[in-house]
Amino acid sequence: MLAGGVQNQPFRLVLLGPPGSGKTVQGQKLRDDFGWVWLSMGELLRQTGDPGLQKVMGTGELVDVTLTNKMMAEAIQVAAVDGKNTVVDGYPRETRQAENLAELGLLPNLVVILNVPEQEILRRLEARGRADDIDEKAVRRRIEVFFDGIGTIRELLENHGVPVVEVDGDGTIEAVHKTIMRLVV
Repeated sequence: MLAGGVQNQPFRLVLLGPPGSGKTVQGQKLRDDFGWVWLSMGELLRQTGDPGLQKVMGTGELVDVTLTNKMMAEAIQVAAVDGKNTVVDGYPRETRQAENLAELGLLPNLVVILNVPEQEILRRLEARGRADDIDEKAVRRRIEVFFDGIGTIRELLENHGVPVVEVDGDGTIEAVHKTIMRLVV
C-alpha cells in the first residue's frame, strides 16, 4: 500500500472493529503523526448534540443509515477536496453504508479490521467511561451488531477490489500502530 494514494488521489484507510478495539486511538495517531484527516462516525454523531441520536447510540443500535451515509460522504468529500489522506473510524458498520461508499466512488484503498478478545474490549470500555459505554447491555449489543454485519461488509468491499486485512488489536498501542503503518507505507 502507499499512503500517498493512487494516481495522486488521497489515500483512504478504514479502521473497523468492535467498540473498544482501538479504532479511535489508531486513527488519531495517524492524524497526529502524519496530518491525516481523522473521521469518526461516532464522533460526528456525538458532535450533533441531537438528544434523539444520543438515545439511539446509548442503546447500542445503529443510527439511521440515510443520516450516517450523508454525514460520512460529506466529510470524506471535504477531505478529498483538500487532497488529504483520510482515516475513517467505524464506518461502514452495515451493508448499506458500504454500498453507499461504492455508489459515490468513495471506497477506501484499504480496510483494517482490529481483532480484540471480548474480555479485553469490555475492560477497555469500562476504563474509557464514555456515556455510550456505561450500559453493559448496550455495549454487548454494539459488539453483537459489529459481528453480525462485518462478514457481509467485508465481502462487499472485497468484491469491489478493496483489500481487507485483519490485525491483532490486543497489543500495545505502539505495536498495533507499527503493524498498521507496515500496511500503509
